[in-house]
Amino acid sequence: MENSKVCIEMGLKQQAWMWVFVLVLIINASFQSGWSEGCLEQERFALLQLKPFFNHPHTLSNWVEGDHNNSDCCQWERVECSNDTTGRVISLDLFYTRGEEMGEWYLNASLFSPFQQLQRLYLDANSIAGCVENEDLRSSNLKYLDLSGNIFNKNILSSLSALSSLKSLYINDIGLNGSVDLSEMFHSLRNLEVLEIGNNQIHKLVVTTGNGVSSSNLRDLILRNVSIHDGRTLFQSLESFPYLKTVHLEYNNFSGILISNRELHNFTNLKELYMGGSSVHISLLQSIAAFTSLETLNMRDCQLNGILDIKGGLCELVHLRELDLSRNNLKGALPSCFGNLTSLEELDISFNQFSGNISLSPLMALISIQQLKLSYNDFQIPISLEPFSNHSKLKSFSCKNNDLYVEAELYSLAPKFQLNSIRMSGCKGSCTFPKFLYYQHDLLAVDLSHNNFTGVFPGYYEGAVDETFYPLMRTEEIVEFRTKTISYFYHGNILTKMFGIDLSCNKLTGDIPPQIGNLTMIHALNLSHNNLYGSIPSTFSNLKQIESLDLSYNNLSGKIPHQLAELYTLEVFSVAYNNLSGRTLGLVAQFSTFNASSYDGNPLLCGLPLPRSCDAIESPTLLPTDSDGIGEENDFMDMGIFYISFTVSYAIVILTIVVVLFINPYWRQTWFHLVETWMTLCYYFIVDHLPSVI
Repeated sequence: MENSKVCIEMGLKQQAWMWVFVLVLIINASFQSGWSEGCLEQERFALLQLKPFFNHPHTLSNWVEGDHNNSDCCQWERVECSNDTTGRVISLDLFYTRGEEMGEWYLNASLFSPFQQLQRLYLDANSIAGCVENEDLRSSNLKYLDLSGNIFNKNILSSLSALSSLKSLYINDIGLNGSVDLSEMFHSLRNLEVLEIGNNQIHKLVVTTGNGVSSSNLRDLILRNVSIHDGRTLFQSLESFPYLKTVHLEYNNFSGILISNRELHNFTNLKELYMGGSSVHISLLQSIAAFTSLETLNMRDCQLNGILDIKGGLCELVHLRELDLSRNNLKGALPSCFGNLTSLEELDISFNQFSGNISLSPLMALISIQQLKLSYNDFQIPISLEPFSNHSKLKSFSCKNNDLYVEAELYSLAPKFQLNSIRMSGCKGSCTFPKFLYYQHDLLAVDLSHNNFTGVFPGYYEGAVDETFYPLMRTEEIVEFRTKTISYFYHGNILTKMFGIDLSCNKLTGDIPPQIGNLTMIHALNLSHNNLYGSIPSTFSNLKQIESLDLSYNNLSGKIPHQLAELYTLEVFSVAYNNLSGRTLGLVAQFSTFNASSYDGNPLLCGLPLPRSCDAIESPTLLPTDSDGIGEENDFMDMGIFYISFTVSYAIVILTIVVVLFINPYWRQTWFHLVETWMTLCYYFIVDHLPSVI
């Protein structure tokens, strides 16, 4: 039994040592194959071979040889390796790594052949004029390639045929011009899903059907600013890509009618179409119903002109979620069929000439809307926003420069929406703050400028604290409650997350509530062009994130709180044209960047950067002294004390001279000789000049 036990133990030990030996052999074999400190030796050497061609200052600084502590090329900048045990390079980001002073050059693509697992390669903005002859890029694993911002020509398209695994290709701004045929490229790149070919002078894009092109997997096509005029031919070519989901055609200059319903058969998968900044005929909105799956349509600034007649066209896109028709010249009332777009979440029709009372418009049916932008039109909009009270998903509302009006019976019920931002202006009558704001406690940005709002600046009013409002507020939003008071906005709910308030150009009076200083995340505050009075709250020093503070054109008085010097993020500051007095904040910290225009129109202000010196304004008799009777540093000395101290000092000096002359005979003799000499000189000076004077 004991011998058997000993044999078993020895067998187990031998097996353990055998596995250790096998592990050592595996590790040794790995090192022999080139695995060295995280990256392959041949790939590290290949990177060092590439470096001389990409020598822009301050880039690739740690691509060095001979540094033992830096021998792992997987740790080098702009290099990414796989996370598995092979440690192969999978991504090289060489964007803008060649100095422009070196001029154009031809890339030797064979330098990338050692990177057999390379998946992403960024070569954009390196002044590459092409590839060395017979040295095209070849890789069976490359999926992402960016060659934008170089100086290729059409030949580059055929040079890419070996990249059979390529899924994303970016060739923006590479000098393509004229008629460009993509047929051969798509025949080879069957896996291509994303093609961005913008900022070229492509007058005509050709994609010949057949030869397998129709089976292309292209999903996203970006053709921004390519100077294509013949939109009809372009859309016919795009039918070769049945799986297209996103098409960008911004900043082109299409002429004539682009499409008609009978010409479109192959766009059933298209989800997003962006044509902003292009010249488009309004008839496109009538024919676009063929894009049955469209969810996003952007036709911002497309020079659309006329009345929006879209029955049977745009109104048929029942899956549409985002629609942007802003900055065009569309007129008249919104068509009633707009109410069919019940999936809309974002609608921007600002900067047009739409008209009509919003209460009677089809927008009332769009209860899924989250962002609604109506600014700069001719709509009539009730200031209570009562027509949208049931739009529970509404988060952002903008209606600047429309015709706001106050209803005969002001709507006062709490709406179902909770806004993040609101921008309203255009109230021409006698207006007060909209009461629906009492119930908005998610607001981040408020712009209620140019509304002729009258009354006292929103502050506090007396009343018992109603606990029924507490559930409406989040704990972190409640900044301060005073006894028996409720704040004007959001019922005691002062938002610490608010980042912008604009109440400029109204007729508000009263003091500025110090509680605004609790809006610690605010970036912009504009209370200018009102009739506000009182002092600037020192609590504004809590606005540590503020970038723009404008209190100009009011009746504010008193001194500028010195605590404002702690606002280090300010870029815009103005207290001009008030009744402020005392010293400016000087040229300290961020305030050293502001000039005199920030303080103009306050005749009692002094100090830099104003030309008025405070020494000329502040009279000594007006300067305060402390309770101990000790003056401040710039007080004048008491003149009585000055005369007494001067007399005593003079007497001490004379007495000292007499004592010294009495004790020291040599100095005494020298002193008397000096006095005698001066007396003699004076005597002869007078004798010589006396006759001429007489």
